[in-house]
Amino acid sequence: MSVMVLDAGNSIIKAKIARRENGEIAFPHAMKQLTESEYEKITNRARLQCQSMDYLRINGKPYVAGESAERHGLITQRTGTARYTRDYYGVFAAAALGRLYDRNREVSVFGSHPPGDVQFRQDLMESVVGDWYVEVKGKERHFIVSYANTFDEPVGGLMNVILTEDGQHYQHTEINDGRSLVIDIGGFTTDWLAVNPGGEIDYSLAHSIPLGIQSVLVDFEQSCRSNNMDAVKDTPVLPPDRIRKALSTGMFEGGGKKYPCAQ
Repeated sequence: MSVMVLDAGNSIIKAKIARRENGEIAFPHAMKQLTESEYEKITNRARLQCQSMDYLRINGKPYVAGESAERHGLITQRTGTARYTRDYYGVFAAAALGRLYDRNREVSVFGSHPPGDVQFRQDLMESVVGDWYVEVKGKERHFIVSYANTFDEPVGGLMNVILTEDGQHYQHTEINDGRSLVIDIGGFTTDWLAVNPGGEIDYSLAHSIPLGIQSVLVDFEQSCRSNNMDAVKDTPVLPPDRIRKALSTGMFEGGGKKYPCAQ
């Protein structure tokens, strides 16, 4: 049975399978259900149909997910435990399956969650189990998620450092020999988790607070706007992909111009 590990974070959706080449994907946490006319208009264009995996039909309903969804106007994004439903978390899982596999198959899904969401792990698992019919690039695939389980996001980060690529051997035993504190800064939450020597999780120190990169992006966008008011006065929404790029480069690009925003 195939296995997919899914980290559907509040900022970026990430997934990984055992395949060595093209076995790992990441796309922005953005999704919108389209009308039939919108979907047909977009996918009937041959160039888009051949290149974009953002436009897909899941269990008969048309969606856009990923970077292309950010260009479809205002996106309502669910955060925290409100994500763990079949019509939201499940759709992102199906979209990841459609990007990673090109034929029908039975799959086990291991999904990550912040330590503070552990009491909602059953909701997460139930949202992905079942049949998923995913149409991408005009081709439909049938995925059966017959098993699901969860793990704490900081544990996944720690194991990524301690274990080798195949997950079967240790590459940093010196970390595993001592007591560790893992700090996982995500899109919506920052999580702490303690790990005892030997890899045993110490759940007496497992905590999540609602503070993450999304807060940084909001503050950064407000500062960028206040320093370039004339340039953005007619733009109520700045493209999220350009905000992310500006944060990393110190330069916002828009309207054919570049605006310094390193401060």
